[in-house]
Amino acid sequence: MSDALTVTIVTPSFNQAAFLPATLASVAGQSYPWIEHLVRDGGSTDPSAAILAAQPPPPPPRRFHWRSEPDGGQAAAINQAVADSSGAVIGWLNSDDLLTPGAVARVAAHFRAHPDHLMVYGRARWIDADGRPIDWYPTQTPGPVERFRDGCFICQPTVFLRREAFSLVGPLDESLYAAHDFDLWIRLFKAAGDRIGFIDAEQAQSRLHAQTKTLAGWNRSLTEGMRVVHRHFGSVPAHWALTAVTECFDRHPAPRRAGGRAAPFGLLRTALRTLDRDGAAEVKRRVREDRRLAAASPAVAVAISPDGWAGENTPIRLRRQDQRVLVLSGRQAHPHNRPQTLCLVGGGTVLGRLHLPGNGPFTWRIPLPVAADDGALETFELQAATVFIPAEVEHGSTDARRLTALIDKAWLEQP
Repeated sequence: MSDALTVTIVTPSFNQAAFLPATLASVAGQSYPWIEHLVRDGGSTDPSAAILAAQPPPPPPRRFHWRSEPDGGQAAAINQAVADSSGAVIGWLNSDDLLTPGAVARVAAHFRAHPDHLMVYGRARWIDADGRPIDWYPTQTPGPVERFRDGCFICQPTVFLRREAFSLVGPLDESLYAAHDFDLWIRLFKAAGDRIGFIDAEQAQSRLHAQTKTLAGWNRSLTEGMRVVHRHFGSVPAHWALTAVTECFDRHPAPRRAGGRAAPFGLLRTALRTLDRDGAAEVKRRVREDRRLAAASPAVAVAISPDGWAGENTPIRLRRQDQRVLVLSGRQAHPHNRPQTLCLVGGGTVLGRLHLPGNGPFTWRIPLPVAADDGALETFELQAATVFIPAEVEHGSTDARRLTALIDKAWLEQP
C-alpha cells in the first residue's frame, strides 16, 4: 500500500511478567502489518526479560525491539521510545493492558481518512487481573477542553497520535507519576481540539489489579489529577476533593509505616489547596458533617453512612498491634423507641452481644480473639436484630435504607 502508515506502539514495563505475554500477543495479533513495537522494560527483577528474549522475530514489515535497563519512570521511558521510534503514528500500551483485534487497522484507516487529525481515541473496557470484563470505561467523544475539569474521559491505551502532536505540545511531563497522559490530552485539546478524532469501537482493554497506579497509588494519582486540572484551569471542582474523602475512608485504616501510622485523611490538605474559595468551603462543610470521619480512629473504620447510621450488617475494618478490645460508642435512636440487640461477628462466630432496652447512648467494649497476623487488616461485622426504614415511619421521607443505630466513635484499647 503506497499510503501505508507505520504505527509505533511503545510498551513501558516494570515487573509485569504475569501480564506481559498477553499484552505482547494483543499487539502481535493485530491484522495491520506496518507495526513497530518497542518494549522498554525498566530493569525488571521478575522473568520479564526472559519473556521478551523468547519472542520470535515478527514477519516483515513488522518490527519488534526491546531492552531492559533502569529508566527514569514510565513517562521518561515513553519519551525516550518516542524519540527512538520511526512511526508516523505513535501510541503506548502498558504491559498489563490489551489492544482489541483490529484496533490498529482502525487507527490507520482513521488517519488516512483524516490527514489533518493529530490524535484519535476510542472506547475501552476495564478488565480484572484474569481478563474478565468489569465495566465500560466512561469514554466521551471529543468536545470542549473544559470537560476535563470533571475528570479524564479518555482511556489511555486507545489513544494514537501523529508524530507532529509531540512537536506541537511537547513530550510527556516526566515529573508526573500517573497523570502524564491526562496532562497531554488537555494540552492537545487546548492546542488542536478540532484535530482530534474518535473511533466508535472497543479499541482496548485496561486492566485493574492491585499493583496498578490507579489502585496501588490511588492517593498520588488523585493528587496529581487535581494538580493537572489546577495547572490548566486555575481551580478544581469540589467533587475531586469529595472523592478523596470517600477514597480515604474506603482504604482506612492505613497500615503502620515507619515513623507511625499514615494519616488516612491527609490527602485532603493537598486537595483543598487546589480548590477555589467556594469549593473549599463546600468540601470543609461536607467533611465536618461526614460522620464516617468523626467515628473513625487511627486503627478502626466503621462502614456507616455519612450521616452516622449503621445498617443491618455493617463492616468494621481494623488494624491492631497489641490492642485486644474494640470499643463502639453510639446511640439507639429508633423512631418508636424499640429495643435493640447488636452482635459483633468475626469468622462466622459471635464475639459479643449488646442488648439495648430502648433509645439512648451506649458504650460497648468487645474483647477480640488473638490476631493471626498482628497489624494485618481484619474485617468484622456489626449485625442488628431490629431495623427501621425511614420512608415507612417518617412522613414525606423517600429514604429506603434499613437502619439500626447511630455510631459516634470506634477505637481500640488495651484489655
